Amino acid sequence: NVAPWVANEADTADAQPPLLTMNRVLIGVGGAATFAGSIGVGLLVGGASKKPAGGVVQAELPGQEARLKTYGELAKTYDSKIGWDEMAMGLLLLRRWLIGTHAEGSVLEVAAGTGRNLSYYSPSRCTSLTLTDGSAEMLGQVRDSPALKAVSSGSGPNVDLVQAEAERLTQAPELREGQFDTVVDTFG
Repeated sequence: NVAPWVANEADTADAQPPLLTMNRVLIGVGGAATFAGSIGVGLLVGGASKKPAGGVVQAELPGQEARLKTYGELAKTYDSKIGWDEMAMGLLLLRRWLIGTHAEGSVLEVAAGTGRNLSYYSPSRCTSLTLTDGSAEMLGQVRDSPALKAVSSGSGPNVDLVQAEAERLTQAPELREGQFDTVVDTFG
């Protein structure tokens, strides 16, 4: 019994189906594009700065309040601002594959933002879905989204939205230890 993609029986030990090989190539290309895109965005946003003669560059990072305020201001336009970039880097395909093949049972998505991943959850694999984010405005976008209505309609999982920062999930009264089978975090 020789697989149809194998030229002869001697090649069966190392043979892989063309689709599996192509998936690996696509994932590798997507990863390289993501890395290159991240470097490019970092240089554009942060600029290429020179270190002072003494050594270390000092940077002041925004605090939690400033960060949440920024996300709140961006909530309504967030998806349109990053959609093309994510598509160009292959992130949509990677998310679809990772979530569609691995998320099952009771699922917690950390830093869900506007719910960009909702359409990737399989109703037949997920029994419940809890989306968390620190920004009430981002979760408000989820509440109003057609994707939420689609995933939770019919035989889809029950979907809960919980305002909670990723680093403070244990303090959210709606979340209990051992409650989830799968935890998803894409760029949170």
